[in-house]
Amino acid sequence: MARGIGDDRVLLIGAGEMMQETAQSLLREGAKEVLVTNRTHEKAVKLAEEFHGTTFFFDKIHQYLTKADIIVTCTSHPDHLVSVDMVREALLGRSSPMF
Repeated sequence: MARGIGDDRVLLIGAGEMMQETAQSLLREGAKEVLVTNRTHEKAVKLAEEFHGTTFFFDKIHQYLTKADIIVTCTSHPDHLVSVDMVREALLGRSSPMF
């Protein structure tokens, strides 16, 4: 049986138009909480305020991966922002899977 996202905490990396639409969709589907970060912290704050979410500074991504059930990234950054090693480390601190 498929489970919904009603108890899930979502981590959004990026704060542009695509993330705004993503946040709307995930909250409409019942996501419990939205965590937002962006290279420009003010943009993260604006998006988080719109959806009653929580924001954190971009350089703390690795600390917040453990807290997230669903991670969505959408940025213009030329490099990967979440590495395989970061995910492996985050999974060690979790008792449930991450999407």
